[in-house]
Amino acid sequence: MFTIINNIPRITPEGLFIPEMRTIWDNDKSQDKHKATQELIYIYHMSEPKSVYAKLDASMREQTIIDDYIADKKWKPSKEVQDAIEKYKRLIETPITRAFQSISIALDKLNKTLEKMDAADAREMTQIGATIEKYEKYAQSYMKLKEISEKELETTRKIKGGVRPSNILND
Repeated sequence: MFTIINNIPRITPEGLFIPEMRTIWDNDKSQDKHKATQELIYIYHMSEPKSVYAKLDASMREQTIIDDYIADKKWKPSKEVQDAIEKYKRLIETPITRAFQSISIALDKLNKTLEKMDAADAREMTQIGATIEKYEKYAQSYMKLKEISEKELETTRKIKGGVRPSNILND
């Protein structure tokens, strides 16, 4: 649905077949489609697991993308933009990417727990140790799932429309 040109995500012609993406494109009546392009970049970075912004906490990600790509700093995503984000996430989602997302959320919660802890007493130190052990297990699972997820997404994207090309057409 998106391609990267000069390090900026651009909607592909196939991406405009998705009604939610098409609505955003058509709502921008200008010649240059600047507003639609900004909103589509926002959608990509809020949804795409391979986005450089995907590593940010969800609350921080949104504001950072707005600061970096949206000209109007008071801009808020419209219902159409939110619908497009949800649709894009559903279209790229697999069981592996869902597991990857769940582990990412768990790791964020563990980080917040560690930040709030005070290592003053032995009981807290034991709790921190247990949390770190859990963190290590989650991190290992996270890295394995990330690798599998990225391979799966790459394979899916190389196959147009999720259908393998026929051997008859290959010369």
